[in-house]
Amino acid sequence: MSSCNPIRIAFESDEDTMFENLKSMIESHNGQMSGNKEQAEIHLEIGSFHPIKGRISIQNQTVTATITDKGFLPPCSLISYYVGKSIREFDNA
Repeated sequence: MSSCNPIRIAFESDEDTMFENLKSMIESHNGQMSGNKEQAEIHLEIGSFHPIKGRISIQNQTVTATITDKGFLPPCSLISYYVGKSIREFDNA
């Protein structure tokens, strides 16, 4: 399996709120997120793709998402796009 380079995205809203929003989004897609804002583990299955596993941390108004295990699809660029899109939407809510 493969991994992706860390994705770092700055935001302006409250860190605890951002963490809860990300957790809710992942869980609403039948995924799991355990831990706290400093270090959370994620597991997400998207359609027929290989499960996506990784870590999320929130520090200094920045989300760092590291995909540690994924299949050939989806590509890292697509994952990065959706992570960034979600964070920007939560930040503007």
